[in-house]
Amino acid sequence: MINYNVMEGSILLMYISEMSGHHYATLSIERAIKSQNPNVKVMNINGFKYISPIMEKIINTLYMNAINSFPQLWDFLYDNPAVEIKLKGIRESVNRKKRDKIKRLVEINNCKVVICSQAFPCGVVAEYKKKYFSELILIAVVTDFTPHSYWMYEEVDFYIVASECAKEALVKKGVSEGKIKVFGIPVD
Repeated sequence: MINYNVMEGSILLMYISEMSGHHYATLSIERAIKSQNPNVKVMNINGFKYISPIMEKIINTLYMNAINSFPQLWDFLYDNPAVEIKLKGIRESVNRKKRDKIKRLVEINNCKVVICSQAFPCGVVAEYKKKYFSELILIAVVTDFTPHSYWMYEEVDFYIVASECAKEALVKKGVSEGKIKVFGIPVD
């Protein structure tokens, strides 16, 4: 997909929540990259903690409580178009406010590729690309079997999904087939 041997710079992996499938996916990707090129600089960071440590604590607490105590609420919120529309303005505002933090990280570390295993950091990086016309390669690794609407950003160069069904779901949401790679969910 990307011939990193011809690129100079580093790769940034972003996830949320230390004890999550999102993090385990980026750890697997990091090991795979390092096995192909041990000299490449790979940074694997918690996007929530880096972008907004206070927001990370609040969101993680709310998220875990919702999943554990009210799974029906989470099912309702997960990929509900009405909820997504109502949250769009808030998401866009947060992404705009946090893009300069990503700008510093990307530029100081000469990042050429950012791989996100969760939609929140992906949105902030997409906003950075849009604002600064960056040639940074942004890869969204969807770690769920069904991709939700919060992943949809024109600035994403590639989507990695678990299955053909997930690919079809993204195509229905307007993503071009050429941007979607069916590689499965990253595991060791």
